[in-house]
Parts: sequence; C-alpha cells; structure tokens
Amino acid sequence: MKFLVLIFVSISSFAQSRAMLNDPLDPRGEVEAVICSQNLQNFGTEREMAIRLGGITKEFYESKLDSLATRLARCDLIGIQELLGSTDESAKNGALLLAERLRVKTGRVYDFVLSAPAETRVGLFYAKDRGEILSSLPYKNIELPKLVPERRPEVFHRAPLEVQMTIHGKGESLSRNIVLIIYHFKSKAGGRSDPTGLQYEVARMEAAEALRRIIQGRFRESLASAENPLILLGDRNSDFDSASARILEGRVRLEEFMNDAPCRLSKHGVPLCQGGVDRPQILFSVISSDPEARGIGGTYSYKGKKSFIDDILLPGAALPLTWEKFDRSLNYSSGIVSEPEGASDHSLVWVGLNW
Repeated sequence: MKFLVLIFVSISSFAQSRAMLNDPLDPRGEVEAVICSQNLQNFGTEREMAIRLGGITKEFYESKLDSLATRLARCDLIGIQELLGSTDESAKNGALLLAERLRVKTGRVYDFVLSAPAETRVGLFYAKDRGEILSSLPYKNIELPKLVPERRPEVFHRAPLEVQMTIHGKGESLSRNIVLIIYHFKSKAGGRSDPTGLQYEVARMEAAEALRRIIQGRFRESLASAENPLILLGDRNSDFDSASARILEGRVRLEEFMNDAPCRLSKHGVPLCQGGVDRPQILFSVISSDPEARGIGGTYSYKGKKSFIDDILLPGAALPLTWEKFDRSLNYSSGIVSEPEGASDHSLVWVGLNW
C-alpha cells in the first residue's frame, strides 16, 4: 500500500502513510520531495471570495481555508491554480493566509511565488526546509499560435509560471536543481458561447502548442536528461485523451489540424488522425498512466463523469525519479487525494521525486 491510502483514512495518518514512500531496500534512500498540484477553486482573501462567489459566511471561509491546508499539508512543493487577487497585494494576502495555516498544520514554514495578474493566478508554494527559489518567470504577453490564421492574436488566458529551484538532498543524496512550470488552461465554462461548439478546446489546443514550444525551446537538456528534471503541473481543463493533452505531450502539433491536414477533432475534442501522424512523445503523465491513480477514474467530476484534467507530467528521461520502486517502471510513486471534500472540487495530484 502506498501514499494513495490517504484518500480513505484520516489526515492524522498522513505521517505514517508518507513514511511508506521510503523503502529501506531502495538504494535511492528517502524521497527527496513530494510535489503536488491543486486547483484551489477560487480561494483568496475573504473579501475576494465574497466578490467572486456573491457573498460568503465567515464559517464557510474558515472551513475552506482549513480544509485546503489539511489537504496540502502532505506536500513539500505545491503548484496551485485559481488563487484570487484583483491586485498584487490582495493575491499576496490570500497566499499568506494559506501559508500561515500550513505552518500551523505542519510546523513548517512555507513561502510562495505567484504569476502575473489575471482573472485568477497560478503559483508555487514550497516548504523552505526542502529547497530555495533560484528564479521565476511568468509567461505573460506571449502571442499564441492560431489554428485559424485569420483570427485575432491571443495570449495565455492565465500566464503559466516557470520556477527554477534547488531541492536539498536527503541523507547522502546531493542537492539538485529542478524546473517547475505551473499552468491553467481555459475551462469549459460558458462553452455554449464558443462558436466552434467544442467548449473552448481550440483555445486549449493553442495554449498547449505555445507551452510545448516554450518547453522545447528553453529546456532541451532537461528533456533529454534527469540531471535537472522538468515537471509540468496544472489544470488542463481537458481529459487525458483530448487534442490539447496530446499536443502538450508532443504527440501531435497544432498545424496537423489546419485545413486539409491529417487530423480533425471529434465533437468531444478528441483528435482523429490518419495513420502515421503520431510524433515521439516528450512529456508523460505520472497520474493518468499510474495503475492505482487510473483506477480512481479522474480528478474532477462533472455531471457524474470523471476526467483527468489535473495532471503532472515529466520528460521520459526523468520518469525513473518517480518510480514507486527503483527497478520498476510504469508504476509511479504518485496518486490522487480528494479529502477533505471542502477543500476544492478538484482533487489534489501528487508525485514523489527520488534520486
């Protein structure tokens, strides 16, 4: 049994369950860091949440804050989405409230870095005893490629955030630099207004194409080696078999859906391509590809249907760092956590990193 048992037991058993990640027979030693991704479902200061949700009680706010901190307390690093903040100060104040509650829950000091201003923001929380930030870069004002050239230029709906940091090694392990990219693509909300009839899947495809191009341009060494691993965290707002997911993984390109190109979209946004189109995959999910996590059925439920819209992806070269057993591939030290329910309508996804 691995860390996934946290879904079914009380939070008080977290320390015991996390200890199970550390196999005494594993030559890698202790897990270096548990890395998580969590959509906060419109969390911010009480004032920001009241504006967004149309009024809330203090009891509701306190319960939301406490549930989030309880869920996130299992993590060393947390890529977050849907942090509210109409101003930089307001966004920071909301993040400070969550960081302080995490300190109360864990006895650890958490710091954070946030993306550029947007309707909602992404960011990274990190336990200061596990590592330190080297640099951060929001991908703002970047023009996205277009599926239909005649359309007006667009930028990321919410700017992804790149964070480079050093993770302190445990035991005899050396410290290592890693790159985290946190993203949040456009949701299906208001999809009836989408003239394509695809609930904004085209917008997600364009964002996925842009993000993959950035990754391939900036991080060629991290794609080819596990020395400085690249980790992509976020809310894709589309399932693992969607066109945007396949574009982000590198299996297809946006251009292969243009005009008389070999791919088209089904009415559900799934790519339908002629034979021989698939390209070498560059990013791999450790959530939807993990047997135990796959058995849960998804990270988000809409009208009774679950889907894997929250994900963690790594290049193939770095996947051995996430194996549950050092000599066993395709079974990752990863999982999905949905308790407490009051934290968010999205599940938390996590992966253990070990070298």
